Amino acid sequence: MAEINTRYRIPIYSDEDLTDPQNVDMFIAWLERNHGYDRRVYGNYYKQAVMSLQRSLDSSAFWRDFQSFLHDVNLEYNQKFHYNLFDSISCPQINIKTLDSVIVKAFRKDFLQNPNRPNEPAEGWVLPQNWFYKLNDILRTTIVVKYLDGVTFLLDRLKSYAEGKGCEFVFDYEARANGYYAVHTGTRLSLAMPKSDWEEVTIPLNLEIQITTQLQSLVKDLLHSFYEEDRKKAIDLDLVFPANVNFRITA
Repeated sequence: MAEINTRYRIPIYSDEDLTDPQNVDMFIAWLERNHGYDRRVYGNYYKQAVMSLQRSLDSSAFWRDFQSFLHDVNLEYNQKFHYNLFDSISCPQINIKTLDSVIVKAFRKDFLQNPNRPNEPAEGWVLPQNWFYKLNDILRTTIVVKYLDGVTFLLDRLKSYAEGKGCEFVFDYEARANGYYAVHTGTRLSLAMPKSDWEEVTIPLNLEIQITTQLQSLVKDLLHSFYEEDRKKAIDLDLVFPANVNFRITA
């Protein structure tokens, strides 16, 4: 049973307890005991780091030209199908993954989804020293298209756009039994951030851009709370591709 540090209200676990962390609190203690993590100072560092990364993204050629790119893609789609691809054209909002979510994801990768548990995963530990390299969605956004065929239409052009900017680009289709469906893309950008000693460095950060339809965006919003709890419990749902997803209906 863990003792309590009465000054900071932090549980104190034995070495045996931390051999195989069973929850997020134990995982944080495991990081502190074995990998130099300090929960009392890392929060401020993380906040400054992600703010620096977003400023660097905002000033990048990839993001400066992104709204014009969306305008051109919408025009091309309209000329081909006589419908707009988007409801409105504006640069999508960048969402920053919270530190709590980062820790939960690292816990899943290091232990809940690790077949070698409690030993190191085959691809290595996901630790504070490499979170910005190994986690692919610290900066992320979503683009919503009106119709199902718009997903692949935008995907093809986003790939060409990213590669034209000299960026590595990857993607995968993601669907779940609960009805969620989207394409998750990753664009590797060189962005500036401080190291733990506050010296600025440039790192290859993955910007995740999800492409989904209006219907699927609604499904995601409705099921978000369930999905978050599901991820924490590491329940793997069967992946399916729904048959009837937001078809375009014409008169």
